[in-house]
Order: sequence, then structure tokens, then C-alpha cells
Amino acid sequence: MRLIAGVIGGYIYTSSDAGATWTQNTTLGMNSWRAVASSADGVKVVAAAIGGSIFTSSDAGATWTEQTSVDPQSWNTIASSADGTKLVAAVSDGSIFTSSNSGATWTEQTAAGTRNWNVVASSADGTKIVAEDYVYEGSAVYESSDSGITWTEITPAGLSVWADIALSADGSQIVSADSYGYVYIGTPEVAIPGGTVVTPPVQQPSSSPLVTPHRQPVLQRTVEDTTSTTPESDTSQLGSPTTTTIILNEPGSKKEDDVTDTIRHATLSVTSNTCSSVDANSVTAYGPSKVTSPSKTVSIVGGIGYGLSCAVTGGSALTTITLGKYYPDIAKLHIYKTDNGRLRDITNKVTIENKKVDGQWRTLLSYDMTDGGVLDEDGIVNAKIVDPIYVGVDNAAVTAEDIAPASPKSADIWWYIGGATIVLVVGAGVLLRIRQRSA
Repeated sequence: MRLIAGVIGGYIYTSSDAGATWTQNTTLGMNSWRAVASSADGVKVVAAAIGGSIFTSSDAGATWTEQTSVDPQSWNTIASSADGTKLVAAVSDGSIFTSSNSGATWTEQTAAGTRNWNVVASSADGTKIVAEDYVYEGSAVYESSDSGITWTEITPAGLSVWADIALSADGSQIVSADSYGYVYIGTPEVAIPGGTVVTPPVQQPSSSPLVTPHRQPVLQRTVEDTTSTTPESDTSQLGSPTTTTIILNEPGSKKEDDVTDTIRHATLSVTSNTCSSVDANSVTAYGPSKVTSPSKTVSIVGGIGYGLSCAVTGGSALTTITLGKYYPDIAKLHIYKTDNGRLRDITNKVTIENKKVDGQWRTLLSYDMTDGGVLDEDGIVNAKIVDPIYVGVDNAAVTAEDIAPASPKSADIWWYIGGATIVLVVGAGVLLRIRQRSA
């Protein structure tokens, strides 16, 4: 069984023994590998870099070809048919592109529109494709039955904020997870009658035949182990990862007048072997008054801004923010980035968990930042990462200051999607994509 993985700020890796051993492929060099995909037998593979090109291989990754028929893009996701002939790739805040000749040429599918494409998935024959458009006010799922030429919205905008999606080999079943912690299973061809807007599942499950909610909360993890780990990245040239920690409430730190305790008493930690240099003058604790919540049901409690310098272009870093307050129900939290003066929901890209820190329960936010990536404010691969984020909470949510914290319940084990992307090759052509995130 062949596997392929790509590391943001690192190399492509391949395995021919189901992951028991791995080979570092240095042919393509270090890059911000955002997405990889494979044929069912693992012979034909494709890799896409953030702000870069698409590369293909017909010998399981031994040699690679840069596909210059399509310009470099902010590639966010990619999928392959079982035989590796039909490919689909999507751009963050851009278009969907398809190929019918293993990546030699590409067609921009303008019928899909320009959207913030988050995930794509393909049937084994490449005929059926599903794609998720991520927007801060609630995203939508689109489906194509003709290899991407025409598209149909199969969920109304605002149904939920979708985080990931998968399609069965024959294209008859779709499974999607949202950022509220619920998983949905349904049939792509079944449309919601009359385009009726369905109440978001966080408030009330949908009774539509499109999706059946499996209301198993998977977002929340409450753990006592304070041992931290960092994402795997190549360290052969840049040394071991280092951690820089900044306490926002230290004397002389920059704080806006209306900053709340949630932000004032927060701690910022950055771990990386490429981008661990924090510009101390850029670290700022923001109050809530200068931004507008994208939802009437969510109150902004403030934000944190900072800048990083990277040793290489396309470098990455794991950011962990320990909030100054403990939120028992972390499903009520929303994380935002600024986007053209508005707040864009990025909760699906953030790991939120409760841990004991110095003997006290605290709520932690962890997420991967990549130079030029979707969370880098300037969006440019320039060895600098700019990261202001804001925290919002449902109006009805409470914190530890409002209630006596109960002992956390045993957590469900959940794999979080993060920086590295792995494609698992199985006979039926099903592709399992895992983005590695440190707990």
C-alpha cells in the first residue's frame, strides 16, 4: 500500500509499506505543500503548493513534472480519480480547475464561480465531484455530475460552516463535517425541496432528506495532560523547532483601551523551526470596539495581533493562544480573521481545547500559520507572517467566572485537520486526507 504526504515548509514524503517507513523526496525541494492526491494504486500522484505550481508523478513520486499549463495559485485542495487520469484542484478565494489527462493540461471551471474553496472530493471515475465553499456567514456544498463542467448548490447558504467533505467511490454517498462538531451523511442528488433554508444544526437538526445529522460532538476535547507537541516538519537543514512565548499583560505591552480580560491575560506561544522570530513591537491586544461581529448571535471579545519573521519563504509555525478565561463549552467559541475590513470565520482551521495550565483550567486555541497561506494576513510568500485574529462567543455562552467549573468529562478522540496532508490509497479508490495538527 502506497502513501504520500506533504509538509508545509518541508518536503514530500512517500511510503510503499502502508506507512511503516517513509522516504524523503528532495527532488522538489522544500515548499508549502498544501495538498496531495493519488490514484488507487498509488502510482500516479499529484502535489500542489500554496502560491506555487502543481506537480505530478507517474512513478509513485520517484520523479516529478511541473505542470506549467496552469499558473501558480493559492492551491487549497486537490483530489484524484481512481486511475489518476481525472484531477480536480481548487483555489482559496479563486476557481476550481480540472484535468482529464493526469494534470498535463487544466481547465478553469468558471461555472463553479470564484469562491473560498476549502475542500474537494471525487468519485472513483472522476465524474462526480463535491466541493465546499467556506464563508464566515455560513458555507455551502456544490456538486457536479459531469467532471466539473456544471455545478449545483446542494445545500442552501448558511446551513452550516463546513469543515471537510468526502465522497464514496461510486459518488452515491457524501459525508461532511461542520465546524460546530457534527457529521452529516446524505445523497448528493437529493436537493432540499424549494431551496428551503434549514436552521443551522447547532440550534436544531435539519429534517431535510439531503443530510442526516449524526449529532456526535467531535469538536470538544478536554484533557489534563499539559505536554505539548509540535507538527512534524523537516529539520535536517533548519534545526529543531523553538518556542517563543509572550505574555500579553506584561508591562509595556501594547493594549487597546477596551481590551477584555479574555485577551488581556492571554499568552501567545509560537513554535517553529522556520518562523519562530516574533516581532515584539507587533504584538497587540485588541478590544472589540473596532470590529463588527458577522453574526447577531456572536459577541466579539477581542483579538490578538502579531508578526513573524521566517528563515525561509513559505515557512510555517504552530501558534497557541491560551485565553485569559476558561470557556467550558468551547463549541460556543468562534475564531475570526480580518478580510477586507470584515471578519471571516476560521474556526474550522483552529483546534480549541480545555487544558490545565499551572493548575487552572484554561481554553487554548492552536492553529498552523504558513507564509503566504490562507491565514497569513498579507497573503504573500515573503518570509513574513502577519496574524491578527479575533475571538467571538455566542451571546448565551458562559465562562468560569459565571459558573463553578465541573470536572471535565472524558473526551472523545478526534483527529484534527492541520498542516500536512496525507492520502491513503485503497483498492476502491477512496482517498483519506489527514492534515496533521499538534494537540
